[in-house]
Amino acid sequence: MKQGTEDISLGEAASLYLTGLPDQERRGMQQEINRFVVWYGKDRPINKVAPPEVAGYAEALGSSVCDAPRRLASLKSFLTYAKKEGMVKASLASHLGTRKGIRKISFAPTPSREEVMLTREAHAQMKAELASLKEERPHLAEEIRKAAEDKDFRENAPLEAAREQHEQVEARIRELEVILQSSVIVEDNTTDISTVRLSTTVTVCDLVTGNQLRYTLVSTNEIDPCNGRISSLSPVGKALMNRAAGETVQVVIPSGTASYRIDKIETSQ
Repeated sequence: MKQGTEDISLGEAASLYLTGLPDQERRGMQQEINRFVVWYGKDRPINKVAPPEVAGYAEALGSSVCDAPRRLASLKSFLTYAKKEGMVKASLASHLGTRKGIRKISFAPTPSREEVMLTREAHAQMKAELASLKEERPHLAEEIRKAAEDKDFRENAPLEAAREQHEQVEARIRELEVILQSSVIVEDNTTDISTVRLSTTVTVCDLVTGNQLRYTLVSTNEIDPCNGRISSLSPVGKALMNRAAGETVQVVIPSGTASYRIDKIETSQ
């Protein structure tokens, strides 16, 4: 392993990887990598993530969400980087499965779709991002057309890259449309900290390890695991929402069930 990388956390590894990417590429990968980090814990050493856990994550993702191949491709790039930089001993990327083995599931509007709570600011940001992505469509279509002029499709890297970018943009458009259609705007300037709400900061105690953890619950477009900002729809977020200080919650995680006691609720300001 390279010096200084032996005990790096998932959050730190993700931050280093994403910081080194071009803006457009980072935008396409950040959300899925952040989901992965939040699911396993941003403070967990990356070299403690086991191959079966990675395989289990890939299996769950591939059987339950839309556009799984694109999302797994983002994780594969991240985990390949971690191996190259000496953050892990074994290759974790190989346990994500192959693109051909993942079943794609398309979004279909259903009356029972779960509501997504968004702050007014996050809602506006998502609408702006959606408009911007839709404006990219003609440019991406032109890029594909130009790349397709090379009739040798066997090694047409530009065509593959253009198609991949188009897929990522279309997937993000669908994702944003679903979120916005299901969204409920909540005010984030409330001073009520009697229970956990969107935009509140929560200090919890892990009843197994005794460690204290601090999370700020935010909407899906505002997650930043490196700074403890997790989605209210994540397993931890769902367990904490609308609960009061002193209560104990159970959180289902890949390795079992974690028990957290809510010690403190604060405003995020």
